[in-house]
Amino acid sequence: MGKTTLAQLVFKDHRIKEQFEMKAWVYVTQSNDLVRLTQSILESFQSSAADSQDLEILQR
Repeated sequence: MGKTTLAQLVFKDHRIKEQFEMKAWVYVTQSNDLVRLTQSILESFQSSAADSQDLEILQR
């Protein structure tokens, strides 16, 4: 079983769903750009894109 398959099984598990109000599925690339990753997570929760490039602002 691969890493992505395992992560998807955990993500879809009903016991996990009960523990969290919101969940996000994002793809992480080799570049590990923390700002871009944070933007992707925020965009999955809202209809408008997260425009800031400041990680501290994005994390608020």
